[in-house]
Amino acid sequence: MPRPWLKICGLRDPEMLRQALNLGARYVGVVVEVPRSPRSLDLAAAEQLVRICPERTVVVVQDLPAGRLEQVLAALRPGGVQLHGAEPPKLVEQMRRVFPFVQVWKALGIAPEVADRTEEVVRLGSAAAEYLAAGVEVVVLDSRTPAGFGGTGQTANWEIAAALVRRLACPVVLAGGLNAQNLRAAAQVVQPAGLDVSSGVEIAPGKKSPELLQQLFTQWRSLPEMASGDEVA
Repeated sequence: MPRPWLKICGLRDPEMLRQALNLGARYVGVVVEVPRSPRSLDLAAAEQLVRICPERTVVVVQDLPAGRLEQVLAALRPGGVQLHGAEPPKLVEQMRRVFPFVQVWKALGIAPEVADRTEEVVRLGSAAAEYLAAGVEVVVLDSRTPAGFGGTGQTANWEIAAALVRRLACPVVLAGGLNAQNLRAAAQVVQPAGLDVSSGVEIAPGKKSPELLQQLFTQWRSLPEMASGDEVA
């Protein structure tokens, strides 16, 4: 089994971002202007983090108006932007035209329990296909609960996620409630291209722990090595 790469998301502190990169994170995530998130930063604070390593930073936004999203991307110039709301495929097309150098990631929400798993796989697979046709390069599968979409600490339905990994012809990233204790199981069951961790390395919402980060990467290094063909460009 190839070893998925890691993205550490919701970083708010420059030193923690540097630590994540030094430990081996392929990507780091910075949440920008998402009022409901305890990890959210304003544009000025986000700029301080993105400038450390812009090509490996993914800016996470949720339902920003197109004009404001353009302002954010123009100011930050990150390597990627993760659309974590109900953004339509047309917005993806617009961002690809205006910012061709920015990778576009799209998050899709999976409920922990669904009545018909096959129907949910078809529904999410069809939605992903629309986004891929519009220019999305990476699909993120996160947990969707009544409390919100993303950042809840709840795991997604891994069986549905695994089916989508097999179905989609693009890198798929698993998010939702991942930590050092369940990282190996998630990698084995879902076999995604990447694993996205946020609350699983926190001692409080929005406060990352150096010790928990170290534990996570120690566990990650124990996974099988990733074959070169499985990397994201």
